[in-house]
Amino acid sequence: MFRGTWLIHGTLLAGILLGSGPIGFAQDTGPSTGPLAGAGETTATAAANVEPVDQEDPSREMIQLALPKEVEIKTLVEYVSQRLSLNIQYDESIARKKITLLAPARVPKESLLELLQSVLKMADLALVDAEQEGWKKVVPISEAAAAAGAPQDSEQLQALSPIEIASQMFVLDHVTVAAAQRTIQPFLSKPGGTIIVLADQNLLIVTDFAGTLKRIAELIRMVDRPGPKLSMVFINVEHISAADLARRVTELLKQKRSLIPADEQPRQSETVITYEERSNQIVLMSAGPADPEALALIEALDVPSESVTRKYHLRYVSPMRIDQLIQKLISTEERKTDYKSAIDAESGLLVVSAPPRIQEQIENLKKQLDVADATAEQGYMQFYKLMNTTAMDVLGTIRSMEASGLDLAALAEQGATGPLPGRESFAGPNKPPPAIGDALPKPPVYTPSDSEQSDDKEDLTGLLTTTRTKDAVITADTKTNTIIIIAPPPVQRMYERLISILDKRQPQVLIEVILVTIDTSGGRSVGVDISRKIDKGTSEIGGEKVSDSKLVFSSFGLSEIDQDTGVLTLTPGIGFNGAMINVDLFNIVVKALATSGHATVLSVPKVLVNDNATATLSSISEAPFSSVNASDTVATTSFGGYASAGTTISVTPHISQDDYLQLEYSITLNSFSGDAGGSLPPPRQTNSLNSEVTIPDGCAIIVGGLTREDTSKTASVIPWIGEVRILEYLFGTHASSKSRSTLFAFVRPIILRDDEFEDLKYLSSQDRKAANVEPCCPTSEPMLMASSF
Repeated sequence: MFRGTWLIHGTLLAGILLGSGPIGFAQDTGPSTGPLAGAGETTATAAANVEPVDQEDPSREMIQLALPKEVEIKTLVEYVSQRLSLNIQYDESIARKKITLLAPARVPKESLLELLQSVLKMADLALVDAEQEGWKKVVPISEAAAAAGAPQDSEQLQALSPIEIASQMFVLDHVTVAAAQRTIQPFLSKPGGTIIVLADQNLLIVTDFAGTLKRIAELIRMVDRPGPKLSMVFINVEHISAADLARRVTELLKQKRSLIPADEQPRQSETVITYEERSNQIVLMSAGPADPEALALIEALDVPSESVTRKYHLRYVSPMRIDQLIQKLISTEERKTDYKSAIDAESGLLVVSAPPRIQEQIENLKKQLDVADATAEQGYMQFYKLMNTTAMDVLGTIRSMEASGLDLAALAEQGATGPLPGRESFAGPNKPPPAIGDALPKPPVYTPSDSEQSDDKEDLTGLLTTTRTKDAVITADTKTNTIIIIAPPPVQRMYERLISILDKRQPQVLIEVILVTIDTSGGRSVGVDISRKIDKGTSEIGGEKVSDSKLVFSSFGLSEIDQDTGVLTLTPGIGFNGAMINVDLFNIVVKALATSGHATVLSVPKVLVNDNATATLSSISEAPFSSVNASDTVATTSFGGYASAGTTISVTPHISQDDYLQLEYSITLNSFSGDAGGSLPPPRQTNSLNSEVTIPDGCAIIVGGLTREDTSKTASVIPWIGEVRILEYLFGTHASSKSRSTLFAFVRPIILRDDEFEDLKYLSSQDRKAANVEPCCPTSEPMLMASSF
């Protein structure tokens, strides 16, 4: 149980409490709810001896309390209930809290109720109206809001005691209920004060002590006032960009305010500075009048610029180089605000808008750098004769770089030291999907029409192909295998380095493939034919005696039977052949055969392929099939094509460092699994392997496991008899076969690097000897030509 002590000095209780004389309190001997019946009962009693005293106001009854050191709250409740004739309910556990009252002075009798309410408040209790009329009850202060009753208006609130629990409703006109709640929340009693928010009605219901409600009402009257009016001001900007001016004014105001301490900054509404691009206007938005500092800055910064525009014709140096150099010489702020340039690379023209001091720097750079040198004397057109690659391959590489967004002109000025922009370009099935708005890719069988236009142009003879990039015009002459480039000297140097790298002899790879096919097959067959002629005597038909007989036999194609005698004639075949002829018993013919086979097929093809190129080895069998075109009246049969089956091997080598090879290979094995039916092609079975490995130079990889196994069993027997375990072999024929085919592939790549092809000559000489080909090739000799004059 909570236990505490409260000290109330007599000076604070002068206007609250006391009877006409000293009183004493008796100890409570039992539970009590409600008012006291009298001082002489066994429940807690309070006896007050009121002595006559001199008073300034004779009409007011004064009392003086004589209290023990500690008094339970319920004792004070019962005493006030007796003296003021109040009906009070309370819970026994709540009212056992103890207090200390020091009251040496006399107090008015009518202040006893306020004294009780003050004591209960210090004990986190409250005296509220009960549900029954004419009764009051003591409850915890956290539950007082539920018993506060209907909300009071302002006049009723003023008449209540400051420590009486009440509710008041506040209707907000200008501020939101959330803002008002945040404002008054710290001023509520803790515990006891509550707020009910009705956001849709902009209404607050506050329950607390009457004194606290009076302060909250005054606080809401101060807060619920109309705010400043929003304003928007448009200012025309004449000499500079409104976007730049808005950004500059915002930065200056922010820098100024950062230098002033937070407690010394003037209180004013925040001004939002933005711009309207189409009309080149500044827009100031604020709650109240616009910020005068912002207006003053806009007026001060919107002044005419001192920049002038000049043209510079450059003969020997690239305009882009001059432009980049001058941007490095001036400050960052000048580059953003005072310097603007445009470049015409084809004509060597640089147009600059800048102040005179920057124009003077550009003029000095032109005098120093725009001079004739060996590179400039070569002109804008260069011819690059290719030795190890084709002009169309180089042109295709340049087109891919241009399609990926690479700016060679910028790289030429930067020395190509930075990362390459754009995304990686692929061809074939690895090509990424087109971007939004781009044309969809064409299917592989698509043939472009003559009406389609392209930036790439080809002449009528098909020998020249030209493409135009952002900074150059490039032509591929397939007849002379030459690349012709028209571009400024810096770009020429970039293309020269690029072509020198592309026009290098790439190492070659000799791919040696050993294909081993192992076929094993076997089978067994056994068959029995039986016949017997049974004589039943003779019978007389038409006066003549005719022999009566019955012929029984089984035939599975092993022999021929004579219907008159029932004798079996053996048909010779491969394997065991046996016959037993007995006219009285049975005629039996037996045939048995077991077969087995083993075959190995070896082929060793070789192919030479460039690095990063693809080599394909194919061994294909083709079977023709027909096609039938039927209509309502006639059907025609024509040649439909060829069905192909065989072995195809594709290998793509990639040479890496330390003579390692990254090998991409694909092995496909097709075979016909049956005969063609009608006009349809024969059925075909396909097995394939695809992989990618990394191996050292000269080492082989073994690909195995392409195995096909066929097993079949057939039996021809006489019903019911052939189902008996032993008799099935006497009255039927049985055949079984099994075949197995396994393919092994050994792939061995060998890198050939010698510039004079000596390594290729050495490897070829071995095969030439095996083929009995003469090692010496015929040589060309000069011919003697006669001339006559």
